[in-house]
Amino acid sequence: MLRVFLAGAVLCVAAFAVGRPQFALRDTRNIVHSPEEWNGKKAIVVFFTTTDCPLSNNEVPEMNRTRRDYESRGVAFYAVQADTTIAEADVLQHAKEYQFSFPVLFDPQQILAKMTSATTIGGRPHATGDVALSGAHRQSGGGLQRPAARGD
Repeated sequence: MLRVFLAGAVLCVAAFAVGRPQFALRDTRNIVHSPEEWNGKKAIVVFFTTTDCPLSNNEVPEMNRTRRDYESRGVAFYAVQADTTIAEADVLQHAKEYQFSFPVLFDPQQILAKMTSATTIGGRPHATGDVALSGAHRQSGGGLQRPAARGD
């Protein structure tokens, strides 16, 4: 059975098995993604991020490194814009500015949050269940300052 890993705004990771849902979500490059692209994957990693979260913004380099290390092992990676109230132009700029190396999905109906049983806090999905902080976040002590925008 396919394993799905959920990383919330504080980069918590929870593992659980799911059935094959049906959906089509557009990313910031205007490519539509669906569960069919999961065929043959050993795991799916979903990072719930938002443009104004200093924790997830600080972790983007670690997310990119993790994708680089595991993609060749059959793991697919996605970021999901967790705050559905953020303007699309802001999400596009954020994805470009922080240089995500994997798709950043728009999920206005919060399909992935529901699919993964993520709870919401202030309308944003967060990991639930058995969670552990990712390595970089745990080592940094949480670093709550927002990094400066590229080019500032």
